[in-house]
Amino acid sequence: MGRAAKNYPRELKVRAMAMVREVRPDYPSEYAAIEAVARKLAVGTPETLRKWIRQAEIDSGARQGVTSEESAEVRKPDEWIVQELNQFLRGWGGYFRYGNSARMFDAISQYALERLAGFAGKRHKHRLRWGMRLVTCGSPDNFGLITLCGTVIAPRPFRDWRVPAERRR
Repeated sequence: MGRAAKNYPRELKVRAMAMVREVRPDYPSEYAAIEAVARKLAVGTPETLRKWIRQAEIDSGARQGVTSEESAEVRKPDEWIVQELNQFLRGWGGYFRYGNSARMFDAISQYALERLAGFAGKRHKHRLRWGMRLVTCGSPDNFGLITLCGTVIAPRPFRDWRVPAERRR
């Protein structure tokens, strides 16, 4: 059974990382310096301190990887993601509103559903297919994602949609 996660104060993390940078020249390797500082500050394991250092390097751009902001995006509640998607769907629905729009509505709805499934799969550390099954079968209304369907008729069905230019006689 694993141990419960400890939340360390931000000040301790910053201080520990600064101490590693200061004492690094005194040790043969970076990990040896990390072990010494972790022991002095009573951080659970040296691996914890090493992860803090690596994440700080990623956030500063010195190392490639997923930044803290990007990982926070994945931890957003599902409702927030669905709200953002619904805003885009409403905008595209207004753009493709008149005329033969059923095909475009279907394509846009399918794309939004795939994006939501990809998000759900990534969040739960599964593939897109698993996320699609979760979104379509696990929720009766696709987590509240709006659907765009049908052809919208122009507001003046018995007149020309565009007003013809006046003719001079």
